[in-house]
Amino acid sequence: TGSSGPCTLVDPHLLCLTASSGVPLFSRGPARPSFPVLGSLTGVHMFGAGQGAELLSCVGLGGGLVVWRVFVDSVMLIAVGNREEEELQRLLDNVWGAMVLVLGLDQLTHIRNVERLKKELRCCFFLIDHLLEEDQGEFLGALTHYPDCVVPADRAVLQTAVDASSRTLDSEFCCLLVGGRLAVATERWWSLSALELVLLSTLTRISSGSGSDRPVFLPHSSPSVPLRLLSFTLLTGAMVCALCGPGPALQEARGGLTLCWAPVFQNLREGVSQQSALGPVSMRSELLALVLISRATTRSVSWVTPHPQTLTRRHCWELLRYFYAYCWTRVFSLDLDRPLQTYMTTDECKSYAVHTHTHTLCVIAPPTVPTPTLRAAATHTLTNISTALGL
Repeated sequence: TGSSGPCTLVDPHLLCLTASSGVPLFSRGPARPSFPVLGSLTGVHMFGAGQGAELLSCVGLGGGLVVWRVFVDSVMLIAVGNREEEELQRLLDNVWGAMVLVLGLDQLTHIRNVERLKKELRCCFFLIDHLLEEDQGEFLGALTHYPDCVVPADRAVLQTAVDASSRTLDSEFCCLLVGGRLAVATERWWSLSALELVLLSTLTRISSGSGSDRPVFLPHSSPSVPLRLLSFTLLTGAMVCALCGPGPALQEARGGLTLCWAPVFQNLREGVSQQSALGPVSMRSELLALVLISRATTRSVSWVTPHPQTLTRRHCWELLRYFYAYCWTRVFSLDLDRPLQTYMTTDECKSYAVHTHTHTLCVIAPPTVPTPTLRAAATHTLTNISTALGL
């Protein structure tokens, strides 16, 4: 398939209400709707439910889309924005996962005191706001639902240190984040659901301080029983995280981790200074950006290099995000039983995507690159990266 179109991204707005009575719990986003608008959105959904119909989405007069979702028959989330329906539905998944991660499923399922819940939900706002503003960053996990990963130098050496950290903390769940991206982790950490991996990485990345100890609920693995998420900054750009039980204490854990990482500290420093999402893989000169998703390993790598004359680094990320969303919502969702390829041309760039049973690859190139060349570049890049990185 071929297509051309503009790249426009607008931050959506989010509403949260009780499902049974429509009492507002919170509202987040760039433009707070008025009370009549809020009441209308809630009333339309409740009217449909009373008639035995489930209202999923509608298009507003201004062209924006409204999507509804009720979770555990208790909480209703509404997203309003200039996006595809699938994107807004995925945003609702992210926000609900963030609410469960911070508060736990029980508090959201059995609402006994609405005013108390409103206050407790405030501790979720920093994470929810970041998910709403994810378009501004260089991370695609909230959109793809696959964790952003990086391939560090001396990966085997750092894996040994992570395994040692796991034993020191008496936890099977341990990982290393480099530049906010998953670098290496224990097998049990990788066994978590893709959404849990995305949310835990995001929470750790946006948290401040050299170390933290916070309770978290895993939306799929442990929604009702809290675990301790310990995170420590080893050096600027590198953090180690673990999911623990009651022990060890924060200071005891810090001392143990220092011993684990001291022998490989120089390797870690080099890995941070030379970090590349694609590690040793060299990129074709005609490419500006790419995102590769491996469904088999539940991982994603992305890479951007700005065009020296026309495209900034930030704009390259925006184009990559827009093209991935276009492919996912318009093309690849139509038929998952066969490989698909698609391209898009605009005045700013040319884009090409390959979708197989195990991988999805989207690449961005300058508009001067011949379109037939993109197919060869994309298929070669898919084979090269997936083989070299074991994805």
